[in-house]
Amino acid sequence: MRILSFISHGDENGALANQIARQAMRAGEGDVAVIRLSPGAAANDADAGPDTDAPRLIRRDAADLLPELERQYHDGLALAVIETSAGEQDAAEQAIAFSDLVAIPTVPDTAQLDSVKGTLDAVEMRAKPFVFIINVPSGSADPDAGAETAIVLCQYGTVSPVTVNQGGAPAPDAAANEDLTDAPAGEDESEIARLWDYLRTRLHKVAPADGDAGDSGDAADAAPADSVENRRRYRRWAMDTLARLTVNGDVSKCTVANISGGGALIKSDAPANLGDVLFVTDPALGDFEAEVRHVGADNTLGVEFVIDPKSKEKLARRLENIAAPKTDDD
Repeated sequence: MRILSFISHGDENGALANQIARQAMRAGEGDVAVIRLSPGAAANDADAGPDTDAPRLIRRDAADLLPELERQYHDGLALAVIETSAGEQDAAEQAIAFSDLVAIPTVPDTAQLDSVKGTLDAVEMRAKPFVFIINVPSGSADPDAGAETAIVLCQYGTVSPVTVNQGGAPAPDAAANEDLTDAPAGEDESEIARLWDYLRTRLHKVAPADGDAGDSGDAADAAPADSVENRRRYRRWAMDTLARLTVNGDVSKCTVANISGGGALIKSDAPANLGDVLFVTDPALGDFEAEVRHVGADNTLGVEFVIDPKSKEKLARRLENIAAPKTDDD
């Protein structure tokens, strides 16, 4: 299962996730569902209906995203398209956390461009691949607005080569029990098809195959193959600091080579095996219980912290303030 998230900035961009999900099914991607996140959303699933190229619509609160993704993974879903607003910070952060690729649609508007920076902070903390999508409303007074916006956004990351000109059709009403069989009025199918082709190429390149830890290269952040947790990766930070390691009651010195919200790579002469539970005491970060997930030939251990998700989030944010990023992770 691959996960593509749309973090919408403004009502003009809300329909794009639905259009891309529909195009993905038309193009043969397999079973596709749109998961719409909003605070306090009651579980309310809409069937695809008689139109076989229409994705299912699933509404969830952000707190329920992980179990829903796990359920869809085990049910054989091919593509989950998560849609939420950047204004819903918790929902946006949860969507980003589990994404293989983050799409950030925006219209050529100064206020929206300013709000994009907050989304970028969350994306960069997770080291997630992302792409900007420029959505130019129909009847725009400035025909060059899309090109000018692309120049600005290029300073921050990749901009899709496909600009959408669709007039900002709003997302379907979340309070209604509609399905996604009807495309929003004004949809330019050729633009949406080309945009999906581009996103699909990016998505298939960066998304881990089922059972793979992904492209992060961080064994400490790997998770069991049958879990969606392996998508919730954290950015690694270079440390090279001395710490204390306790393995089977034996205490020794170690060096923390790099660290993330999920785990660390440590160098130590202490004997340890896969599955061993140990304790790392870092002078700046405190004590962490961890499990050995990788043993290297050069006295390195990849460990995963045995802490709850909220504590991992808290640690990831602390690292933003005290650690320097690894250059090969930027």
